Amino acid sequence: MRSPGRHPALLLLGTLVALELGLRFALPLPAITNFNRVDFARLWLFGGLDEVARTGGRPDEQSTYRPPQPLRNVKLSWISDPDGVDEVVTLNLYGFRGPDFEIEKASGTRRVIFLGDSFAEGFGVADGATIPRVFERELQDHGLEVLNLGVGGVGLPMIAALADVAIPLLSPDYVVVVVYHNDLPALPLDRDRLQAGFEPVRARWWLPRLIESAISFWRDQPPALFYHRGPFAFFRPVPHPSNPRVGADDDSDFPPEVATAMRAGRFNPFLPGVAADLEQRLQQPLNARERGKPHLRHIRRLCREHGCAVLAAFIPL
Repeated sequence: MRSPGRHPALLLLGTLVALELGLRFALPLPAITNFNRVDFARLWLFGGLDEVARTGGRPDEQSTYRPPQPLRNVKLSWISDPDGVDEVVTLNLYGFRGPDFEIEKASGTRRVIFLGDSFAEGFGVADGATIPRVFERELQDHGLEVLNLGVGGVGLPMIAALADVAIPLLSPDYVVVVVYHNDLPALPLDRDRLQAGFEPVRARWWLPRLIESAISFWRDQPPALFYHRGPFAFFRPVPHPSNPRVGADDDSDFPPEVATAMRAGRFNPFLPGVAADLEQRLQQPLNARERGKPHLRHIRRLCREHGCAVLAAFIPL
């Protein structure tokens, strides 16, 4: 009888199988490759997101811009020195906050998706303290699967565009739209941005992961890793172009510790602008067409078509 060592073909086959299994564990792929947060985010507002997604510039700078790479399994740090906040935001294989989820809803599961801006995503709080996570924890006896599709820095037009993709793709039973006061008045519903004809592209599971990784490398796309890379900073310090204090000569309108933190990328540099018009926004009536009704009606129509219920939560302050 010949010893196993005399069968180099079998040894090679075993090695290749072990390598493939190892690569599939180390380099996971999302089930749908063209569904990712970067398609719905204003990445240039947050220097860390912009750099991880490797856009190379803003869309209005055609000479330097290139489409963003997907955000997959990364961590970002949200730091606000004046507030004593230092939290890590964990993004999954689809670039949204929270643990990974399956595209196909499990049988017998009732799925809830949260849509909204930074309040839904949970900027400034720990992963377990976001609105969707607390909602899921409080109703843990009701068999709910809760997905956080909040995207910081967006408004109702982009939330409606995300709903156009997420509702048919994820088949939720309930959709919760979280609206904050600075989402109103809303920009008009942009019909050109909606993605009613979205066609999901499924991962090529049959392709060896080594070949898939080589193709990603050739396209200059960083692969997803089995662990979360980072954390990377949300805000970048001056002179990074994402920081609005670049070119600002006078910081006298802010307390010294706030001005210093903004320039260092350790305080939300857009927050003073939000606070400045708080009173005016809170006095806006909610019954005019531009106050978000077209966007919510669009999401409600989607839910009717796909058999889910929609709820809206308004956070005035």
